[in-house]
Amino acid sequence: MKKFFMFTLCAALAIFSAACFKDEGLSPYVSQLRSNIYAAESETLDVQAVYGFREQPFVNDGAVGERVYTLTFRMPGAGSDQGERAVLLSHGGAEYKAVFKLNPVTDVLTAGINIDNFTEDTFDAIITSGSHAETVTFKSIVPKDTMDYTEALKCFEKNQSTLYESFKDSEGNFCAEIYARIIVKDNKGYWYLGFATGNNRIKALLLDGTTGEVLAVRDII
Repeated sequence: MKKFFMFTLCAALAIFSAACFKDEGLSPYVSQLRSNIYAAESETLDVQAVYGFREQPFVNDGAVGERVYTLTFRMPGAGSDQGERAVLLSHGGAEYKAVFKLNPVTDVLTAGINIDNFTEDTFDAIITSGSHAETVTFKSIVPKDTMDYTEALKCFEKNQSTLYESFKDSEGNFCAEIYARIIVKDNKGYWYLGFATGNNRIKALLLDGTTGEVLAVRDII
């Protein structure tokens, strides 16, 4: 009876350990993620939003820093002299506000709201311009058949095994940080995967978002 009890206990501990120490693959090495893209349904506003995280500070050094999750709103800067523009968002019982700032190089207004665990496919936000306020609905434009970034990374490991192994040191440690960004073009999803090893060097790949097939590989210096 005692032997049976010990056997059962060991089996239970083995199952518990497997569940607790599940292999996360390459996910822990992702230092920048763009997981969703939203477009607003409005006849008067041209605005998009993207969600994901980025390490702080954002440095190509092959290591992953603290991840900060942000919902970023973007709109053309034309007419930005109409007064302060801001975005107001209610989510999870909390109220958020961010003021748009103009990038003079790209002529794009951006506003970022730091928010964790934002998994909405559709949400409403209020865009203000001076004294005018308009509620707009944002919907994800990522096709439903697009894989998430963890699946894209698994496809990379499987289909680019030689390149994957080249990022490991002599002890088998993975020595690169990963930039993973969802891209949508002509209603089709793609994944950009950038492997940063320091010295501003990046090995960039473009994957089919449905099949995981690698469509292009290039070096960025």
